[in-house]
Amino acid sequence: MLERSRFGLGRTSDNIMWRGLQQSVSNHLEGQFKSLISSYKWPDSFIQQVDSEADVTFFAELPGFQKKDISITINAGQRTLMIEAIGQVNGADKDRRQMVSVPTRCSITNDPEATLKDGVLMIVFPLDERNAPRTIEIK
Repeated sequence: MLERSRFGLGRTSDNIMWRGLQQSVSNHLEGQFKSLISSYKWPDSFIQQVDSEADVTFFAELPGFQKKDISITINAGQRTLMIEAIGQVNGADKDRRQMVSVPTRCSITNDPEATLKDGVLMIVFPLDERNAPRTIEIK
């Protein structure tokens, strides 16, 4: 039977070679991942959420888009709001798309109020009183 050569602290040459291979592969993958991530253009977040005591308002900056170019979709099951804008802006084809979560304290059973003015889309969700914080009496 052949005996494996040992290098200090009881490590065999196979373990040292395997560790070197693992480190090499790990370094290569990390370099590839960093390269991929740094070259990816992350989409701009154009929707802002503003909370108040009466409602939750979403503002979407869509300069140059017209009302006919904008689509608003509410998914009640997932409680999401999707805004898509596809059209011509200054003679060039443009598209913007973003999905955000709608807070549980908002009522989504009725359509929210949506207005477009000066390139800013405003969507107002009223609060659902059933989801408001309340105090429970101990009996």
